[in-house]
Amino acid sequence: MTSRRRIQAEGTVSARRTKQELVAGRILRPHGVRGMVVLHPESDLVDRLVPGMTIYVGEDRTPRTVRRFQAHGRRYLLELEGGDAREDAERLRDAIVRVRVDDIGGLPPNTFFRWQIVGLRVVEENGTLVGTVVEVLETGANDVYEVERPDGRRVLLPAVRSVIREVDLDAGELTVYLLPGLDELQAPRRERK
Repeated sequence: MTSRRRIQAEGTVSARRTKQELVAGRILRPHGVRGMVVLHPESDLVDRLVPGMTIYVGEDRTPRTVRRFQAHGRRYLLELEGGDAREDAERLRDAIVRVRVDDIGGLPPNTFFRWQIVGLRVVEENGTLVGTVVEVLETGANDVYEVERPDGRRVLLPAVRSVIREVDLDAGELTVYLLPGLDELQAPRRERK
């Protein structure tokens, strides 16, 4: 129900409102002598970078246009307009690459960014309050939603259709069916700071 990798989001405070920017990756180092850089993916969004797209580089979020983008093992090679020398690429070392949500297109049906899930109120189909999603955990098979109950206890809910019945981002609500025994799957209680 969520994308495979953690997606970092910036720009707003509410999980139910659209974020303005998402982190796609981090520039590691120059590649060659013509301004190309090696980009380490920080999310699945890196797959959506295409030539001609505007990205935002570094803490000052400098807009740059992608000239060339290609896979390079587990990383990517990125060439930007206006960066034709190794010195240009060297200045980008360790810079974060962000994309605007509006520029990446929509997600497939029933797929959500993790930041959209965290903060949702969780209710059973009969309306009984279960708690609030406080974290999305990545496992091998499917994500698991960590839900904090009103009494502070935590319960782990697998993000599968038999448990997660409806995600209503506009209402800020996640409707679930608690399978027998599921309520006993407790997450460790965390100390509040």
